[in-house]
Amino acid sequence: MNDSFIDDIRSKEKIAPICEMAHMKTLTCIIDALINELYSNKVYHDQIKALKEAGKDEEIKQIYEAYYIFALMRAFGATLLEDKISFNNMLKSVSKIKFPDQGQCFDYFYDPISLNWVHWSTKVKKYEAIGEGLFNNIVVPTAETTRQRFLLDMHVKAKKGILYVGSAGTGKTTIIKDYFSTLDKDFAISASLNFNSYTDSKALQRVIESNVDKRAGKTFGPPPNKTLIYFMDDLNMPYVDKYGTQSPICLLRQIIDYGVIYDRDHLEEKKYLVDIMFTACMNPKSGSFFVDLRLTRHLSLFACLTAEKEILQTIYYQILDSHLCSFDNKCQALTQKIINASMSTFIAIANSPQFMPTARKFHYQFNLRDFSKIVQNIMQTNPAHYRGNDLALARLWVHECMRIFHDRLIFEEDRDAFMNFLKNGLKEFSDYKEEQLLENPLIYTSFVAAAEGHEKSYLPIKDLVQLKNVLENKLAEYNENVSSMNLVLFEMAMEHICRIARIIDLPVGNALLVGVGGSGKQSLAKLSSYILGYDVIRIVVTTSYNMNDLKTDIQSMYQKAGVQGAQLLFILTDGQITNDKFLVYINDILSSGWIPDLFAKDEIDGILGKVRSEAKQAGFLDTPDQLFEFFLNKARKNLHLALCFSPVGDAFRFRARKFPGIINCTSIDWFHDWPRNALVDVSSRFLAEIDFPSDDIRSAVGEHMADVHLSIADANVDFLRQERRFNYTTPTSFLELISFYRMLLD
Repeated sequence: MNDSFIDDIRSKEKIAPICEMAHMKTLTCIIDALINELYSNKVYHDQIKALKEAGKDEEIKQIYEAYYIFALMRAFGATLLEDKISFNNMLKSVSKIKFPDQGQCFDYFYDPISLNWVHWSTKVKKYEAIGEGLFNNIVVPTAETTRQRFLLDMHVKAKKGILYVGSAGTGKTTIIKDYFSTLDKDFAISASLNFNSYTDSKALQRVIESNVDKRAGKTFGPPPNKTLIYFMDDLNMPYVDKYGTQSPICLLRQIIDYGVIYDRDHLEEKKYLVDIMFTACMNPKSGSFFVDLRLTRHLSLFACLTAEKEILQTIYYQILDSHLCSFDNKCQALTQKIINASMSTFIAIANSPQFMPTARKFHYQFNLRDFSKIVQNIMQTNPAHYRGNDLALARLWVHECMRIFHDRLIFEEDRDAFMNFLKNGLKEFSDYKEEQLLENPLIYTSFVAAAEGHEKSYLPIKDLVQLKNVLENKLAEYNENVSSMNLVLFEMAMEHICRIARIIDLPVGNALLVGVGGSGKQSLAKLSSYILGYDVIRIVVTTSYNMNDLKTDIQSMYQKAGVQGAQLLFILTDGQITNDKFLVYINDILSSGWIPDLFAKDEIDGILGKVRSEAKQAGFLDTPDQLFEFFLNKARKNLHLALCFSPVGDAFRFRARKFPGIINCTSIDWFHDWPRNALVDVSSRFLAEIDFPSDDIRSAVGEHMADVHLSIADANVDFLRQERRFNYTTPTSFLELISFYRMLLD
């Protein structure tokens, strides 16, 4: 390397701050691993031996040179944020070994057998559908995931930490957890922890100690001859104190530097940790944006950027095609069109300045999870019910885009902009008219067919009359069997029920319901849960309710969902969050589905014993890891969360920033102001019991009350402009107005 090459690398923007020594440590780690592989792999070793016997020393030197170039591109180029093209050009110019003309240097690895650069695509395994597994666990092998797994495996064998950095939805966590699922348990075991703003050194130490056993004296570690790999997600999320430090980061650095922790009860006693290593992920757009360089110098830092359009299309095409291949020919022909239209709409939204997060639109975070949800929901369809009805499948794509993108938008101008993007995506479906695809009502449910005595299937409703009849019958059943709930099923309320039911009907489906007080979040969530046959779980918060009480309640939920197989909906309101630390557990459930110290070891053993026979019938091995995986997957399928938050004030925004799972790992349904016809329907219901001289007068009073409520909402705008203070009129205000009027008449 010449000085200009080094200076150019220094000048380029990295995805996260990194010191030069970290670059060099990664470089030497990769070279060392490659050389070890060269001489430990029998095929490679025989190749070197044959080259020496043939006197081809230049070819051997070429292998060493290529390994150095490969290590150079990963140690320096893999940390770059965007400008990889110029790095590619620079590296090719200094390399004595010619790269192929097509693609970038990152697309290739050096094969010591053929003595040439070979594309990573040659190592990509064929995608196999997961069958009954969780959609979240799907991994479609690509050239990028293959090379990342190669690097991860290399670092694990070298016992050197690795840090993946990238925005939400780029697959960082998926790559590591998928690698863990294929680990040779005789060689290594793993443990995970999701960091958040309340994670401190004590919490981290508790998790670390819970996964190691005492060996001899003061030495602790995993079982002999094994390596324990800790995975820390959202590494940069812990709170930064006034001194600019993060206590869990300091503890990690202490462990890596010295292999020592101190007993929390007897600080003079040291505990020595052996045979452990750390892997981590972080989002540079959240948390503290970076972590202490004295920690990252011990980790190999690699950027995880959003895959190119062509790669994403290939990934999602394979996933969707594995489902639609059992449909008729017309529906199968829609696979590529659905992927293309989704890509077009997603890219337009993700790149639009109008949809960038702001203080008021902080939840406008669009990433590949949204793309995945479109595909996941389309895969809920049954081929028997779409035979010869490809139009319904095309309309389903429109419906999913509306639910995933449109339902979280809070301003009318944003919704108009989205509709323009959506209509542009509709051009892929040129066989249908736009009016056909957008015709209302555009509502798909799985419960309407079941309620009418048919097989449960994700299908469009015929009309609003059919939907209202089903919901009114279910509401009557709820009032008779559970408790009285005086709901008025106006059109907007019915739409919200369908949206909530759609979210929680999916495995790992969690809903974030946002609306002002009285908008019906909790009531509609309870009715949706009843319609699907779920049990509603609520916590009773008192002045003495604390973290231990919440932990006990969550333990009970996991026992019911993961062992007994009960379908549960845990409804949590922001008013019940008396301590923001409650959200530590909620964030863990949303992000990974598991809380590290939820159960003691003996309790875990008891749980695994209860699910053993069921797990073996499902094809899982009778090992602790496999049994726990079965239990966790079952719990995640059956336990759903509905977070009911109010957008008023700053609490929601602050909590979403501290706990990224609230936004990233939920589906949002935003409850907007009730329209005039809804207000009239509600007032008519409550005034029906009062004697009026005529029905016309009753109707006029109801309409007048709705107009008064709307006029106050308009006056709030003038009040804010003149007084610089907010005044809110909510559905609760309207209901109080009706109650007061009824009291006067009584």
